[in-house]
Amino acid sequence: MKMKFLSDIKSTIFLSAVLIFGIGAFWIPYGKEFIDKARFAEVQTNLSSLQTALSSYHQEYGRYSSDEKEIGFAAEGHHGVEFYLDKTNVPPDVLGKLTSDQYPFVSQDSYRILVAYENRGELKLFINDKGQPLLPVEIK
Repeated sequence: MKMKFLSDIKSTIFLSAVLIFGIGAFWIPYGKEFIDKARFAEVQTNLSSLQTALSSYHQEYGRYSSDEKEIGFAAEGHHGVEFYLDKTNVPPDVLGKLTSDQYPFVSQDSYRILVAYENRGELKLFINDKGQPLLPVEIK
């Protein structure tokens, strides 16, 4: 009886190890993709919040502002993303990757947001013009 019990424990441990290894083998190639998609969804959610804050501020004051505190915006969650509303706030190394028609700005009636998103050590840039979809920027 004791030998059968030990045999059952060894079988359980072996099956557990195989299951854990199998999940790990699946997770390594596909898990990073799931995480990347979740992080980018978080970027899009924060962008939507920023657009809402800009729109609300514009409705109240009749103009847009590039001051995130003034418009009541604070990004939440993952901190590998920056939102720029004015080219003077963009770091020089990032600004150097843009053409002048890609610079972020805020004017009386319009805006362009630059989104700098670092994912697994790779910098990705996106621009969002008022009322337009998020577009990737080809880094020069």
